[in-house]
Amino acid sequence: MAKKENKQGRPYRPRQLKDGRRVAYKRADARANAMPRKVFPVHAGAAKVLRKGVIDRRGTLGHAFYGELANLRTHIGGDPTLPLARLIEQGAMLHLLQAMAWAEVQTAGRLIRTDGTAHPALDVLLRTMRERREVLKLLGLERRAKPIPSLQEYLAKKATEKETQEEHVKTEEPTDGT
Repeated sequence: MAKKENKQGRPYRPRQLKDGRRVAYKRADARANAMPRKVFPVHAGAAKVLRKGVIDRRGTLGHAFYGELANLRTHIGGDPTLPLARLIEQGAMLHLLQAMAWAEVQTAGRLIRTDGTAHPALDVLLRTMRERREVLKLLGLERRAKPIPSLQEYLAKKATEKETQEEHVKTEEPTDGT
C-alpha cells in the first residue's frame, strides 16, 4: 500500500483546524489528538461546549454541570440506565443554559425594547426553563403536597405564639442605660 503524498511529493500529514488555520498534527498517532478537546464556555452565545466537547471540571461551569449531574443521579437513586443517563445529562446541560440565559437577562437592562419586542435572552430563558421542566418530569420529579393544618390547629398555634411573645415582652426589663 502506497503512502499518501501531497502535490510536492512529500508525505501527507494530517491537519487540524486551530485558531482558524489548518495546522499539521505534531504526531498524528498520538493519543491526545484522538481525544476531544476540553472547552471553556465564556458566553451563552458561544456555548458550543454544550453541543460537543468535554466540559472541563476545573472551571465554574464544570463544577456546576457535574454538581447538577450528581444531584440528578442521586435523585433517581444511583445507577441509571442509558436512556436515564442521557436525560440526566440533558437536564444538567439545560441547567447551565438556564443559568447563562438568566445572567444575560440580568445584564440586559431592558427586557422590552423600544420597538416593543422582547429581548432575545428572555425568550431563551423561558424556553430553557420549559425544556428543563419537561426533563425533570420525565426523571420523576413530581410536585408533593405539603401537609396543611386544619383551621383549629392553625388558630391554636397562633394563640400560643402570641402568648409566648407577650410573656417574652413582660419578662424583659427596661434598661435605662446607667
